[in-house]
Amino acid sequence: MENGPISQDEIDALLKAMGDKGTENPDDSNSELDSNEKIDLQSSSNPILSQEEIDALLKAVPSMKTGSSSDQTASINAQNIVSSRHRKANIEKYDFTMPSRLSKDHLRSLNALHSSYARSLSSYLSISLRTAVEIECTSIEQLTYGEYLSSLFDPTCVGVFSMKPLRGIGMIEIALPLAFPMIDILLGGFGNSKIYNRPLTIIEETIIMRVMERALSILQESWERSIELKIKLERLENNPQFIQAATTGDPVILILFDVKLDNAHGMMSLCFPFLTIQQALTSLKREESPAFIDDETMKLYKAMMQNHVRQIKLPISVRYQPSPVTLRELLELKKGDVVILQNSRKDQVQVLIAGKNKYYGNPGMVNGRRAVRILASENEEDNKGE
Repeated sequence: MENGPISQDEIDALLKAMGDKGTENPDDSNSELDSNEKIDLQSSSNPILSQEEIDALLKAVPSMKTGSSSDQTASINAQNIVSSRHRKANIEKYDFTMPSRLSKDHLRSLNALHSSYARSLSSYLSISLRTAVEIECTSIEQLTYGEYLSSLFDPTCVGVFSMKPLRGIGMIEIALPLAFPMIDILLGGFGNSKIYNRPLTIIEETIIMRVMERALSILQESWERSIELKIKLERLENNPQFIQAATTGDPVILILFDVKLDNAHGMMSLCFPFLTIQQALTSLKREESPAFIDDETMKLYKAMMQNHVRQIKLPISVRYQPSPVTLRELLELKKGDVVILQNSRKDQVQVLIAGKNKYYGNPGMVNGRRAVRILASENEEDNKGE
């Protein structure tokens, strides 16, 4: 005979019969159904319960107190059986149209690599912008290229870069709420720029492209431990729909960064088409987070910081001794008047770096251009005076 679950109607009849039997013969409350009754009750074509649940139900019914009604008997099964099924179930959503192509090892390696990249980029921007910058790698996601384009605003600021010898292109996006304050700081402001809903101007594009080029240079250095890449910024786009990096259904890897400045907060992202970065993933080395920084890592970090510091451009100016004038003379100044300075041609002038006095020198001309010859540092001049 077929061994299958019984229907709900047969369960109700069984519970009612067992309840009546328990009321009429309380001494036989611990009796069990024979195997023939079990088999006959499992011949229904509408499966509701499994064999294990039927056995548990039959053991629970005789243990009820004498005089309990069939309604009380029937009330013990529905909620307990259904809830037990939900407890046993471990359901996870899975999209068969886009299977996951990143293993857990790949995710760990990418997270470690780009967390290190975020720290390096934070150091560079802090020095370049002369303000505290915090960058954190928040998430690594796999989605389709169409979903990535839908997540971008229009207009936005997206840089398209190549990764030779890999085929294809990647994208770096700096959101406009972050791009405008950065441009304002680089132009001498305080980062309180108004956020405009417009594409960048030519001057603004030139400034932000320099930031992107340096950010991609640091990204190339981060990838060098696993694969040798030559990352180059190709162009800047304000409309993401003009970027044909992949087809709409192709999978891409999106890496999100949270960037915080003193007066601004925004998102930055890197997008790699999976077909482009697939070769790099095979050679990607897993980076473990060490409990301490070894000597070799510290040397590399110091060399990188020295390289960043040496590329900083500082303004140099020359200051002559002030020439006092009266208020009458100041009011009577007009075009063509000559103000006589206190310094003579042989006198030394102060050489200021970023507004601070650092050297002393003599002014002169070199190839028809004004110049200054460094004679001594400020400390040497102070020692001579003592």
